[in-house]
Amino acid sequence: MASGSLIDFNVKVDDTRIKFMFDNLPKQLQANLAARIDALTAELLGKVRAAEPHRTGALRLETKRFLDQREDFVRGRVRVLGPGGRGHNVAAAALEYGAHSSFPVKAYRREGVAVAGYRRRANIAERRFLRGPAEGMRAKVLAELRKAIADTIAEANKPT
Repeated sequence: MASGSLIDFNVKVDDTRIKFMFDNLPKQLQANLAARIDALTAELLGKVRAAEPHRTGALRLETKRFLDQREDFVRGRVRVLGPGGRGHNVAAAALEYGAHSSFPVKAYRREGVAVAGYRRRANIAERRFLRGPAEGMRAKVLAELRKAIADTIAEANKPT
């Protein structure tokens, strides 16, 4: 947090988003940050898609970027949406974080033959296709946001 200046703000860069929050957001600064965050989020989307497992291509189709703006913040996000573009994608979460639990499989029929119910053990190693690229961009993101702030201050201080 920066305080004691004319603008108080918080920066949060985590696994899947870049968020810049203000107590009071000047319009020119918001515009400059939105442009930088939009470009950074587009770059992050490309890196995430390149790192995603791609056996069928379904994850890449569900991976989207978003730019959210309100009066006090600008946020860029990359998400893997669930089926139909809604909610969380459980399969993507299992690939991102790994899965090592057992679960029941109900009895079913295969080619007319009854298969009894059993327990299956998931053994999926974490892939970090979302968190890895975001962590790799952290220094660049912070530098770009600092530059956007400095550029806005320089523009405001130009003699008219």
